[in-house]
Amino acid sequence: MIDSCSLEKNPLLTIDAALERIRAAIQPVIDVETIPLKNALGRVLAEAVYSPINIPHDRNSAMDGYAFSSGDVPNEQPFMLELVGTSWAGKPFLGQLQAGQCIRIFTGAVLPEQADSVIMQEHSQLEGQTVCFPAHTNSHQNVSAVGEDVKQGGLLCTRAKKLTAVDLALLASAGINEVSVHRAINIAIFSTGDELIGLGQALTMGKIYDSNRYLLS
Repeated sequence: MIDSCSLEKNPLLTIDAALERIRAAIQPVIDVETIPLKNALGRVLAEAVYSPINIPHDRNSAMDGYAFSSGDVPNEQPFMLELVGTSWAGKPFLGQLQAGQCIRIFTGAVLPEQADSVIMQEHSQLEGQTVCFPAHTNSHQNVSAVGEDVKQGGLLCTRAKKLTAVDLALLASAGINEVSVHRAINIAIFSTGDELIGLGQALTMGKIYDSNRYLLS
């Protein structure tokens, strides 16, 4: 006996032919809308986004330790500096750092204008209000320069990029709270089949619950 399915007068479409018909029937989404950054996950940018600021915005410390001027570092000799204050992340030291002085500094905290070096706390010893540094201490270390991560005007995200959680964090770090995106397309999902019933209905003979709708959604 010949399978009746093989006697179809109109054979099934190939995948390529089906895709061609779909593409011919749709138009690209060109509408643009501006939305809050918090709602932009998974949306597609309508234009490139550039940073309005330098990141970091200030010179800051890459380590917990002590900040000082390289001019206070003798050649390959141990040395001591007077501890005169602290710079916290979000609460900078506002005084003037004089020769022979240093400050306690934490990761992400702003360096005083006069400081250009940070030594890790593990490589120094605090004795009262004096910090002792070992010989061969390297200067110009552990300092993040202004714009080291992103320069003002630098490209953050390209046009047509689908935004990820990492992208949102990057844009937020530049102070961007709104983005222009293409309008989201509207999609309808429906299930067909006499055997299907919705959740919450009593399961009767020959029926099954509609599960594919939840998978596709």
